[in-house]
Amino acid sequence: MPLVSITRLRVRSLRYLPAFLINALRSAQQAKAASGNLAVSVLSDARFIFWTRTVWNDEQSMRAFMIAGTHRSVMPRLLQWCDEASVAHWLQEPLEPPSWQEVHRCLQKEGRRSKVNNPSDAQLRLEILPPKNDTRIKVQVMASRFALGCGQQRRRHAKTPGLTVPPAVLARVDDVIE
Repeated sequence: MPLVSITRLRVRSLRYLPAFLINALRSAQQAKAASGNLAVSVLSDARFIFWTRTVWNDEQSMRAFMIAGTHRSVMPRLLQWCDEASVAHWLQEPLEPPSWQEVHRCLQKEGRRSKVNNPSDAQLRLEILPPKNDTRIKVQVMASRFALGCGQQRRRHAKTPGLTVPPAVLARVDDVIE
């Protein structure tokens, strides 16, 4: 029976967004190529919130992915980058990924908090609002706006280094989305 794995992460500052996006893309590509993976989806939501939805043949395949490659190396950084993090896993009959509404419902019902160094009030309450945005269009729009506005952001946030997203990332964002 397939295993569904869900994560919901909120990047706590624009400062961490470029590195997060690059590593999220790499992790999604790693998951797509992983043995036992049946589906990978990424949803960009409001307020720097990102959801992942993966479906696996079994728990062993999912765990092997978790402790390898980019995913393994980026997990410790999420403690600093995020102020909200939650996960849920469950078995289901259909091979198709659940809807984002079902993902939200199950995360609320069966999810658990992941550790972050600077938890938001919502993280402390395990408050998880439903996703508001359309997956594909919003990720592209957000990434494009971010890349185009990076010069202005750098002037306004002089203490925030490296606010650029490489063009190769922008060109490949759509590749990891459904």
